[in-house]
Amino acid sequence: MAMMKAMFSSNLCQNLLIKLKENIFFNNPITKAYIFVPNRFVKQYLMKEFCDDRSISVSFNLNFINIKNFLNFFENQLEIPRDKRFFDYLELHFLISQKIMSGILETNYKYLELKKYLIKDGRVLQKRLNSLVDELSTDFLRYSIFGNFLDLQKKMKSHWQANLFYDIFYNEGYPLCFRDFKHRDQTFENFSFHFFAIDYIPDIYFDFINRLSNIYHYFISPCKIFWEDIVSDFERQKIQKYYKRQNVSDNKIEELGCYLKERNSYLANMEKVKKSYLKIMSNYDNFEIFENYSNVTDHNPSLLKLFQNDILNLESRKNALVNIEKEESSIQVHIATSKFREVQILYSNILKLLSEDDDISLKDIRVFVPNIDEYVTFIHMVFSNQEEKINYKISNISLINESYLLAGLKVFFSIAHNNWDKIDVITLFENPLFQKKHKLSKEEVCLLFDWIEKANISWGLDEDHVKKVMKDKNPLIESLYAKTFEGGFSRILFGLVFLFNSKYIDSSFNFDFWPDGLDLSKSNILDKVLKIFTHLEKDLKIIEENRSLTLLEWAEFFMKIISENFSLNFQKDDSENFSNFIEKSAFDACFEFLNSLKEIKISKKFKEDRYSFEVIFDLFEKHLKRTKTHFNPNDQMAISFTSFETSSLPSKAVFLIGLDENVLTIKDQNSLSLTANLNIPTDSEHIRSRFLQSLLSAKNNLYLSYTSKDGGLIDSSILLQEFITYLDDSYRILKNKPSDYIIKKNTPFSFHKNNFTKGSSSFAGQDFIAAKAYWNTNNRKEAKFKGDFKENKHLDDDIPEVIDLKSLKKLSKNPIRFYLNEGLDIYLESKIDISDFNVSFLDKYLIKRASSNDKIDDILFSYEKEAKMPLGFFGEIEKRAIIESHTQFHRDLKNLGIDKDKIISIDLSLSCQNIEKIDENNIKMPAVEINIQDKKVKIIGRLDNISDKGLLVYSDDKVSSLVQIWAEILIFYKLKLKNIPKQILFMKNNKVKDFKIDDLEKNLSNYIQYYLNSKKSISYMIPSFSEHILKKDERSFQKAINNIKKNRILDVYFSWLSQNDKIIEPRKIIESQSDYMQSIFRTILEDF
Repeated sequence: MAMMKAMFSSNLCQNLLIKLKENIFFNNPITKAYIFVPNRFVKQYLMKEFCDDRSISVSFNLNFINIKNFLNFFENQLEIPRDKRFFDYLELHFLISQKIMSGILETNYKYLELKKYLIKDGRVLQKRLNSLVDELSTDFLRYSIFGNFLDLQKKMKSHWQANLFYDIFYNEGYPLCFRDFKHRDQTFENFSFHFFAIDYIPDIYFDFINRLSNIYHYFISPCKIFWEDIVSDFERQKIQKYYKRQNVSDNKIEELGCYLKERNSYLANMEKVKKSYLKIMSNYDNFEIFENYSNVTDHNPSLLKLFQNDILNLESRKNALVNIEKEESSIQVHIATSKFREVQILYSNILKLLSEDDDISLKDIRVFVPNIDEYVTFIHMVFSNQEEKINYKISNISLINESYLLAGLKVFFSIAHNNWDKIDVITLFENPLFQKKHKLSKEEVCLLFDWIEKANISWGLDEDHVKKVMKDKNPLIESLYAKTFEGGFSRILFGLVFLFNSKYIDSSFNFDFWPDGLDLSKSNILDKVLKIFTHLEKDLKIIEENRSLTLLEWAEFFMKIISENFSLNFQKDDSENFSNFIEKSAFDACFEFLNSLKEIKISKKFKEDRYSFEVIFDLFEKHLKRTKTHFNPNDQMAISFTSFETSSLPSKAVFLIGLDENVLTIKDQNSLSLTANLNIPTDSEHIRSRFLQSLLSAKNNLYLSYTSKDGGLIDSSILLQEFITYLDDSYRILKNKPSDYIIKKNTPFSFHKNNFTKGSSSFAGQDFIAAKAYWNTNNRKEAKFKGDFKENKHLDDDIPEVIDLKSLKKLSKNPIRFYLNEGLDIYLESKIDISDFNVSFLDKYLIKRASSNDKIDDILFSYEKEAKMPLGFFGEIEKRAIIESHTQFHRDLKNLGIDKDKIISIDLSLSCQNIEKIDENNIKMPAVEINIQDKKVKIIGRLDNISDKGLLVYSDDKVSSLVQIWAEILIFYKLKLKNIPKQILFMKNNKVKDFKIDDLEKNLSNYIQYYLNSKKSISYMIPSFSEHILKKDERSFQKAINNIKKNRILDVYFSWLSQNDKIIEPRKIIESQSDYMQSIFRTILEDF
């Protein structure tokens, strides 16, 4: 075949593939062929088609080049010396940074405004500099390709960016894209170049390749009619405004407007990128043009075929609507209530499609997802866990979101920046690659976390670190040291040396206290942990000391951190193990960046420049964010989840999901950008072009979906709205707008009964089982959250042999929490504030209990040594409040005539047969026995605060208070104690009461039965409600509900329960619970 330049144009990728095969394997005697492709997906498509075609032989002279590597490829072919090559992003970033710093520090008049922006108080604002240089690097790379010298000269009068660009590439003569190429024809004499399915090529690329022979373009065009001159609605209005300013008559302007409207409006508004390609190509008259377009309609066209055919033929249906005489489903728009539900709907639609069409297979289905990272988890959940499993692959997943190595590196370096915060340290030790490298088992890590919590470690490495952070002279340093890792581990080591003593040591003891309740049976782990911390301290010292290193030194530092802290033992066949594949990809991405740091080519002096960690890590993180990975990429028989990059490839069925309101919105270009107003296709125009191509690539079926809570179209992407509007303006289905038929509002959950009614189809077996279980009213148990409290009089199977008094107290204090914990096994996270600025409620209670036997100063001293007290001023406030409470407590004891040294605690034990005196304040007694429905039950546990005058309680004698302590009162009355009267001493109001309990056995038995029933159905006898329930006061009950909801410090369990207002209905609760509760707490009511 003679040397030639040609362009092959078609609406189908398959037609272009045929011409590519002919030119490479049959018509062209040239030995070497280079195929430029837009991405790896097109490359894979071509390679598979070549391999499947038995009429062609394998060629070893076939090479695929990504169009993004166009410049680098020709630099290699022309053997351009490394120091003469154009910059990549990283090299240009460092050069721009260097030029800016030298310009603002030397007070160059061109950069005065820039100096004001970047320097504050004589210090360079590094974050601003990093952000600015990042934008400039990207902008300069684009401008070097799309800009020109005349435009640059014009902009130099008002743009400091243009002056900077000129200084770098003209004054100092650094290489500029293609400017310094000395083309040698003989280099490419035996080469052919094929540009396949490329949407757009810059003018400068066209200029270069036009100098070559044997150039072939394979262009996918949406339209077979000449369409280069069609304009969008925006462009049409702009043209008309221009002529109006030129005083052209209204009639001529209107005539022009009518002419410009004679086109397919959807194609005109969506496709600017390929139109630009054609306009550039039209500037070269030495290309032969070959066209091969295929019709897409048949005798009975569907809505999808009609749409595609109108685009192909540039038809406008504005005044000639086409009516389809039957309902059809070639185009569907599905609305889901959540992303998870959207993927479930996708799964069902795919199964339905496969069941209805025998000619379609998994490889014929392509799912486009604009933001794939938001859907990866849901895709795995739905497609991996169903009985009807579907093979699938996912492309373009952000590697940084999947890799343990990258997550570990991020938290590793954050330890230094966040002053060794315990959360960062814990997160690092949770990393499986970190654990594997340091040979830590999960049990050892859990034990370490327990030590950190119980040693009250908060932040900071050691005393020197705290001094540095707190500027050395801060009075809080001593208190802060106790909360550092060194301070905490010192106390743990101290606990290994000394025996524990249950008594508090007085303030003459000068050492830090060891944490109480630690499991030190595996204390050898501490040695391993301390070695790791020593290793971490050494590694992070460079960052903490804000050292600046050369690029080579930073590359070696990062590599050292990776190799010494994270396991890199990858399997040989990583493709079989997704986790290994991800981690190997992450390591390769890290290595690629670090290697590029080593190979910066600008100059020897430049290599010796020093940079801070923040600069290098910012670039490192941006590189990793740009890096993509793939799941199951080599499965040729799987459904493909991908971005719009594959929109040019043929598919029998196309699904577009995630078309939400905020998707596909692109940040506006900075008006100060050098590339502004250069008429370059923008990112949003590229997306619009690919969206259109995805609609045209569907052979039989097109499904689109988005999420909306209320089902409104306004929640969808503007691209979807424009598409539906065009369909409604151009077609009719049974004389109605297509949107009336194609938009499907789906059920809010997969097991909804409507999914399984006649006329509907669901192929998820698990959903059908769930639906039967949920909707079968014969087997459904009535919801318990309606205030019904059902007394079960036959508890034989539910009566335990032993009940702990602690569990009875739990019911008394918060029956709602008791029911959720014990009855439903629901445990909610407490919102107790555990911080460095207050003492927890639990510790305040423990201090109060301990103060009856020990000096308050010694107790507070011990809490300080255990790092449990707040710091500085806050600590003094808490101490003052605790001492004041302690003083009031002893004043109340005195008022009641109680000797604190005679207050005892009783331990009810199964192993005890007789009363045993442990010490002056502790007694052991046999468990309390009680008969419940002819079954003996033993009550064990600890009863505190028993004085020589009765049971001490830290409350008043109100009904709500008595309900909370009623279990303890009944147990106290049941005990046989010599010389201790059966009376209750109320500390809050200094009252003494002797309850007349007629039948103690029956009262205690009733309470135990109430306890057992409360596990089965919910009781609302919380302090705020109990009195109103007992007195059947509905009005006060409702008022109490309103008040507790307004309380900002709402109990987390009541808050969870009260999310549904219908749950707590005073009248129903009183009707179902009051009579029963009165029988349980009759003695309390009689007392009032």
